[in-house]
Amino acid sequence: MRFGLSEAGTRRALGPIAIGVVTAAAGAYYAFFACATYAFAGAYGWVVYRTWRAAAAAALVTAPVIAAGLVYHAPTFVYHSKYGKNPITQRYPQEADVYGLKIAHLLLPANDHNLRLFANLRATFSGAPSRPSEDETAGSLGLIGGAGLVALLGLTFLPARRLWPEGAVAALTLFLVLLGTIGSFGSIFNLIVIADIRAYNRICVFIAFLCFFIVMWWLDRFLLARTGRWARKARYPVFAAVLLFGYFDETPWGWNPINPTAMDKVDLFAERFRADKEFFKRIEDSMPAGAKVFCLPYTGFPETAPVHKMGTYEHLRGYVLTDRLRWSAGAMKGREADAWQRDVVWAKLDELLRRIVVRGFDGILIDGRGFMETRGVDPAVAIINRTNVLYQGMAGPSAGRLPEIVHEDGKQFFLDLRPYRDAYQRLDPVGYARSATEEAEWVAPLWLGGFEIDEHGGDRHIWGPFKSQLVLVNPTDRTRKFDMSFTMGPISAGPFDVTIGPPINDAFQLDNSPEPTDTHDRKRTGVSRKYSIELPPGRTIIPFRCRPPEHYISVEKRNLSYYIKDFKLKERR
Repeated sequence: MRFGLSEAGTRRALGPIAIGVVTAAAGAYYAFFACATYAFAGAYGWVVYRTWRAAAAAALVTAPVIAAGLVYHAPTFVYHSKYGKNPITQRYPQEADVYGLKIAHLLLPANDHNLRLFANLRATFSGAPSRPSEDETAGSLGLIGGAGLVALLGLTFLPARRLWPEGAVAALTLFLVLLGTIGSFGSIFNLIVIADIRAYNRICVFIAFLCFFIVMWWLDRFLLARTGRWARKARYPVFAAVLLFGYFDETPWGWNPINPTAMDKVDLFAERFRADKEFFKRIEDSMPAGAKVFCLPYTGFPETAPVHKMGTYEHLRGYVLTDRLRWSAGAMKGREADAWQRDVVWAKLDELLRRIVVRGFDGILIDGRGFMETRGVDPAVAIINRTNVLYQGMAGPSAGRLPEIVHEDGKQFFLDLRPYRDAYQRLDPVGYARSATEEAEWVAPLWLGGFEIDEHGGDRHIWGPFKSQLVLVNPTDRTRKFDMSFTMGPISAGPFDVTIGPPINDAFQLDNSPEPTDTHDRKRTGVSRKYSIELPPGRTIIPFRCRPPEHYISVEKRNLSYYIKDFKLKERR
């Protein structure tokens, strides 16, 4: 007796495996939506056809997606086991409603529709101040897809006989809508299970497939049912006409080939790319292979708000447009490199330059779009001038200015800091060596588990939730002693019971109520705490727990309840 699949069965089994591998590679969102789709299809088949084989088939299709996803995330699991979890992006259950599916987005015309009437209709809907940003909305299905959605939803409610595949497609469409729309199954899943999947509007891709499929199915069946010669000849021209209609229905006027200004935006981006490529090529040509460039202003990675007029990921152009240079941008939030950069940019300019050159940085990229002009003074130019003054103070007035490269937009600059480092070494070799050792042994404070760092207004506050942790990373191979101090206070009337775990082991209450006019008043004094701690090599995790009073009701999703300021960590020599 032979066991196993036949050759034909083996080939059929490879299909779901390949689909699962590709689906998992598309990201967690679409893998999750695909698994939910397979699960419902299996349950539907089990109920309708009264056989468990449908559920088994769904499980066999779902398993490769899960298995491939685990394989793709294996490096992350290994990293977490060694260095701990790093929740770089905080997700909250209520965000499922903020970024959830809205049926209106599916049925309304696309943004900037070719017909001005439709374009104005969408603009009127989206322009209301209370509407969510169009950056996180579901795509429009257009007239064809929208008609398919209305028809499929109607089929689920009308007392009509549903043939195959109408019944299955209609039921699956209704399930996907109920999973993705606000206040529905997705919201409950995020509240009870896990909140990592928040942008349920992205399920519109699956809904769109079903809507277009059913419309084309009906159209195809209609043409096949016609017996005349014209129907057979018209089949492919009709499909081509539908495709052409859909193209103009879904493609915005700004990209329409009959629009005389359609390519202006493309030309603008092409010109910007050319200027950027030339700028970074000049930088790369002026520096040795492997040179390190520090980027200003500091931007966290990923998911950080734009800095004034500079986009969030502008600094990452260096990775794309150069091959031999290394850049400070892109350090992962919540890790040591990011914590060091955040600490460095908080220092005064002379201290910043000292710290980055002893850490091995050979140049500095300054994007002036990321600084706010004050009284007509360009901060980027002021930084460059001040840097040259500091350089001449060490090397002498005859040294001139540091080598400089300017982008053709006049807002982006590069300074070669190698002469600055050489002058520093010649002037104070002992101090340079001491500073290099201090930077190499710098202990990184990682505020994890929901801490929010606020560095606006000339002061630094760390806002803390009910449960979080401070991780201190000692990069050396020896145990070191430190004095740690900070000021801590509540953001609303207390008392708040605070517990700080080992190696500190402290418990106290916070009860100094803030000013009632501003729950984020930076003038509050708080309670000063000071501790002496020993840090062994590696990571030391210090848990922070805060129990609010019984009457406390959090008014925002992060459950922030206290603040920490004036944090200092000083080694005892």
